[in-house]
Amino acid sequence: MAKEMQFPEGFYWGEKAWHAFARPCLMFLEVMNKNVDKVYRTCKVLQQRV
Repeated sequence: MAKEMQFPEGFYWGEKAWHAFARPCLMFLEVMNKNVDKVYRTCKVLQQRV
């Protein structure tokens, strides 16, 4: 019965992969969001000058 309660190995490795992949991914997205914001503002400034 105790064995039935344990998660399958695939789940464990899936979780490991998630932590290894998702954290850098989320950090990257955060940086991208900030950059997109900067680019957007720069474009608005350039449009006003034209």
